[in-house]
Amino acid sequence: WRDWSSDVCSSDLSPANCLHVGDSLHSDVAGANGVGMAAMHIDPLNLCDDHEHGHSPSFQQFVADLLR
Repeated sequence: WRDWSSDVCSSDLSPANCLHVGDSLHSDVAGANGVGMAAMHIDPLNLCDDHEHGHSPSFQQFVADLLR
């Protein structure tokens, strides 16, 4: 379990200006969204059909797309 409030409070950025990248729908996506942060779901098997957040097949692909 992750204490998202302490992560957000330790930076000068507001949650609305942050993006969390993770592979767990429950821990990463729901946790980030719960504090007002956007989420990118690393879903290599393309199993998630929730369109409320972004998806990428791998972290490497996410970074490559980000750098384009």
